[in-house]
Amino acid sequence: MSDLDENRTYYISDFIIRLTDEGVLKVTSDRGVISIQPKADNAVEIKSSKK
Repeated sequence: MSDLDENRTYYISDFIIRLTDEGVLKVTSDRGVISIQPKADNAVEIKSSKK
């Protein structure tokens, strides 16, 4: 198990990096959120939203 799996949330500078229970990695800053989600075909889906 990796360190991220155990802690699930990191605070680095102005960013919050969090792994959700669904396996989605979310990077949050004052400018918005980036979500990185694995897909079944070994690809990743990346979504972003601005605040």
